[in-house]
Amino acid sequence: MTTSTKLPTNALEACRVIAAATFRDMTTAIAEVEAALADQPYLLGARYSAADLLIAGAFAFFRQMIPGTGPIEAWVGRCQDRDSVRRAGTEDAEWMARMSSSA
Repeated sequence: MTTSTKLPTNALEACRVIAAATFRDMTTAIAEVEAALADQPYLLGARYSAADLLIAGAFAFFRQMIPGTGPIEAWVGRCQDRDSVRRAGTEDAEWMARMSSSA
């Protein structure tokens, strides 16, 4: 928000202003992620962080949105190739199997 922007007067309007400033189109999101990964393996530097967990998870779920060039595909691969992510995937699959068999 710039200093000339009128501040919201209620919580709903504040959420709208924050969402409008935060959520951008996919082209912008890809450009921002690619810029962050241009000279480092993860979004915030050399170490995996919650930012990687959240953002890479979305790209992993919607793989068709990953550009064929640039660093995003390799980064998603690094993020998905973690023991914790594999364990979570295994647990999700087991849970889904239990839910399917009990239906």
